Formats: sequence, structure tokens, C-alpha cells
Amino acid sequence: MWERLDYSEMDSSVLSKVINGQRLFTFKQLRVFCDIMNFSHKQRNMLFDALTNDKMMNEGLDYKKENKFLYRAKLNNQANTTNSKRKSMILLDNRSRILLKKIFSEIIPKTNELSKIGIKFSNKSYYLLVNKGIQKYRPFVENKSSDFDVSIPYCGFKKTVEGLENNCKCGYHLALYGVIKECIVQKIFSKDAIQAELKKWVSFFFPMESVIYYLENLSSRDNTTTILLHNLKRNSRLLQGYN
Repeated sequence: MWERLDYSEMDSSVLSKVINGQRLFTFKQLRVFCDIMNFSHKQRNMLFDALTNDKMMNEGLDYKKENKFLYRAKLNNQANTTNSKRKSMILLDNRSRILLKKIFSEIIPKTNELSKIGIKFSNKSYYLLVNKGIQKYRPFVENKSSDFDVSIPYCGFKKTVEGLENNCKCGYHLALYGVIKECIVQKIFSKDAIQAELKKWVSFFFPMESVIYYLENLSSRDNTTTILLHNLKRNSRLLQGYN
């Protein structure tokens, strides 16, 4: 865990306190723990649900009455906002900065730009989509919501399956389920069209990680592109999120 957390946030004393009930894992630490133990998604969901209950109780919230999905979604969004501020601290030379701006304009939706499902790309829309993701729709919608690629950084869950209880319940995945369901409600049935819409939302939620992926998959890179990729990956520790 220490190694996978970039040699920080975890040592034997921290782990001992967790084991003995003196402190809780963070969501990021629990994610890494589950990865190492190779737990199933059912096991992961059970552990994250238990950790959510404990954290809510520590904050004086009643997890039986409050919406746990929205609580974790809020933590997701707070983490992403903090990371966005950290990303702005990455120092780049002038050429790299110009190239980064150009790539952003090409692959990242602009804030408040209208998406294909009529919802603006914004932080407020994140909560709207989470609510749509956890909402129970008629069987026709639910049955068509499986087998979509919802890969995001820092979470190993890849493809949706039937039944919310069998899918990852981190905030960003709940939001992506909302995108899928909204596409189907609006009669966007083409799998490619829905997948393209998902890709746009993932890019909006994880802009810097999407740029790194874009650069890594270029057929060829010049010197400026190589330097930019190197600098962004070098700062990858700043780009870590929550489950």
C-alpha cells in the first residue's frame, strides 16, 4: 500500500491503527487495499458502504436517513476540486502551456457547454447526474444500461452490468450511470452515441488525466509533446482522486 500510494499516506503504524479500530482508512487507502487484495466488486461495495457509514457517524450524520450515495459523491467532487487547484500549480514552459491549451480545447468540453443530453457540463451537473444514476427507472431503461465502458482513473471498474447493486458505486460512476440512463430516456439508443457521450463526461470530470491518455496514444510525438507528457506524468501524484 505504501508503494502504490507513492510512498506516502501509509506505514505500519497507520495500518496497525486501522486494524485495531483506532482510525479509519481514507477512501483512497481503501481503494488501494481492495486492489491489492483483488476483492470482487461486491466485496468492495460492502467495504466502501461500511466505511461510508463510519465516516457519516463521525460527522454526526444518520446513515440510515441520509443519502449515502450523495455523501460519497460530495467527497468525490471535493477531492476533484482540490486536485484541480493543485493541477494549476504544475509548472510548464511556454511551448508546453500553449500545446496543453490547444489539446484542452480539442478534447475537453467547456464549462457550461450543453451536452447531447441537454445537461450543461458543470460541477452542479455532477450532483444532478448522480441523482439520475441512483434513481430507479422503468425496466426498459434499466435493462439497456449494461455493457458500457465507464473506465475512469483510479477505479478498476470497467463495464456496467445489470442492477445498480452489482456496479461500482463511487460518485463518478454513479454520475456516468445517470448519463447512460438519460441517453436512453431521451431515446439515444445507439451504443456508439452513448459511449461518445460518456467519453465527453469522463474528459470533463478528469481533464488532466484525459490529456495524458491522449498524449500517450498519439501515433507520434515531437519534442514539445514529449516534454509536456513527461511533465504531466511527473506530477501524476497530484492527480490522485478518491473512489
